[in-house]
Amino acid sequence: MPVTSGESIFIAKSWLEGFGASLERKDIPSLTSHLFPYGWFRDNLVFTWNHRSLCGESIAEYLSSNFDKVDISNVKLDDTWETNFSPERNILESAFTLETSIAYGRGLVMLQPDETGGWKALSVYMTMVDLKGHEEMGPESGYYDNHGKTWNEVFAERKERIESDPHVVISKS
Repeated sequence: MPVTSGESIFIAKSWLEGFGASLERKDIPSLTSHLFPYGWFRDNLVFTWNHRSLCGESIAEYLSSNFDKVDISNVKLDDTWETNFSPERNILESAFTLETSIAYGRGLVMLQPDETGGWKALSVYMTMVDLKGHEEMGPESGYYDNHGKTWNEVFAERKERIESDPHVVISKS
């Protein structure tokens, strides 16, 4: 049965609300109930400083040994990603954002209806995006000192600061 765009967003938000609450409470049985028994959980630097791909029962084992290391909060639907449903595959794909005490993260989820009419995840992927306080600078505007400096002058100043104190953190200012 086709799912409209509005229904897709509602389904994704509803699923994510429960999944996010389980993450925040560190409730492993509740969290794993949001996945199919044969579902995949992929962690990239959120729970450990490694990348892990887990399936089935190994998910609960992994979480029980790593949940105490991380506090996850602010799990929300990512509005920059288009939640969509593929009728050919009977899969709804969506993205979400999250925070830990030290980082910002993103996640992707592939949902499919279960036998009860609810939705469960075939796969959940969570990754760290930025360390708090050390976010990527992003593209520079090209305007330096109100056009009073060239890029070469700015680059030379930054290089000099690094060379004089290798522990300095360079920022846009």
